[in-house]
Amino acid sequence: MPDHLVERVARIAAEFSGRLGVAGKNLCTEERVEYQADLVLPTASMIKLAVQVELMRHVEAGRRRLDDVVEVREEDRVEGSGVLRHLGAGLRLPIRDLAFLMMNVSDNVATNMLIDTVGIDNVNRMLRAERLDEIELRHRIDFDHCWGDPRHLAVGTPRAFAELLERVYRGTIVSPASRDEMLRTMAGVGAERLGRYLPLQPYADDLRKHGYPAGPTLRIAGKTGGLIGVRGHVAVVSGDGVEFIVAAMTDGSRDTDWGVENDAVLALAQVGKLLHNAWAAPC
Repeated sequence: MPDHLVERVARIAAEFSGRLGVAGKNLCTEERVEYQADLVLPTASMIKLAVQVELMRHVEAGRRRLDDVVEVREEDRVEGSGVLRHLGAGLRLPIRDLAFLMMNVSDNVATNMLIDTVGIDNVNRMLRAERLDEIELRHRIDFDHCWGDPRHLAVGTPRAFAELLERVYRGTIVSPASRDEMLRTMAGVGAERLGRYLPLQPYADDLRKHGYPAGPTLRIAGKTGGLIGVRGHVAVVSGDGVEFIVAAMTDGSRDTDWGVENDAVLALAQVGKLLHNAWAAPC
């Protein structure tokens, strides 16, 4: 483990008002960077990654189909992020679209519907079988509890989340087809966090299709999470000869602002920049 990178992460943590844990892995060289990677922290919406893994395993086993249609009920409404809470009850959506909403815009209504679909016990059973039991889904999303207790929904460690996303990315915990579908739902998520200072180009393929220069082709895909005092992000950064996984999680921040200048958001952004600059060499 490169001591200079760990020391620089420690400096980021020292300037942050809460606790920071980081686990990163360069997929080109197998080099790792870990700082308080075994801290058990509230996950907020990062836990949705585990929910989608279990959903795709249900699909692969023939227990569900991504084209199965589910109706949004009035009792499914829940506070927080997403769009379905603002739309009328009775809307019918395929599971594929619910999964996209859960991951890409962190829709909490879609998330609870999918938790009901796959079952909390099944998610945790999968994590234990994968020896990732540091991650635990405890309840459906319920802001009667989440605002006061960030650990009510779920907890996990940066190391476990980095390992979970790596297994998704390599197509070992789900099939390659499921992996591709998951990466589609996570594309671009967290550009303002770990990706904030990176030369991302999410529209490279579209630009080239229309004859425009695309420039850099760096992409990010992952899942963020946030509650009062809590911000987190697990992501894969790839393109232009760069390929790495990083999970950065925080709690205890004294900054209650929800904007992009929140001190936890800035700490995550600095971690992303640090690892990108260190590992931005051709594989």
